[in-house]
Amino acid sequence: MSSPADTFYALLGVAQQATSGDIRMAYRRRAQKYHPDKYRGRGDAAALMAQLNRAYEVLSDPQQRAAYDRDIAASGAGGRQPPAVPLDLGGKPWYLLWFTLSVILLTLGFVALKALSSPRSGVVNVPPVAAPALPDTNAAAAAIKPWTEPPQRPVPQADDPVARLVRDGVIERPAKRPSP
Repeated sequence: MSSPADTFYALLGVAQQATSGDIRMAYRRRAQKYHPDKYRGRGDAAALMAQLNRAYEVLSDPQQRAAYDRDIAASGAGGRQPPAVPLDLGGKPWYLLWFTLSVILLTLGFVALKALSSPRSGVVNVPPVAAPALPDTNAAAAAIKPWTEPPQRPVPQADDPVARLVRDGVIERPAKRPSP
């Protein structure tokens, strides 16, 4: 154990004198909060859950807990309690935010410098854009004709797949249906 933050007690958020019931409740609370299915996209949830499982395994067994307490006392890591919850920054690294803001500010600064340093030769005159000519509304209304059905085109025999199959002898000519 290199630091107090590495203790199983700190990981579960309980005091070293906690009862087995307190440890069980703290483990269940943390397991629900940091379960990989619910804690997606925010750090390594599987590794954190594995640490929680190992901490509960050791602290729930009285013999393993006594040996663990002896190891903590021997290493001198049991004196102070660190914050129990790992620092959660929402899963987004801060350096990425600072990098993005720096690039934006540098870009804006360079654009401002370029705009201030380039001499302008004068005012640029832009010719006005002519409005499109609108058709005469009375003439357009008179030219509208009612819709008519387009003429039916007969299908040539060469393109008709059924006629080709009948002609080749693959199928027999279908019988005509009697008209009602």
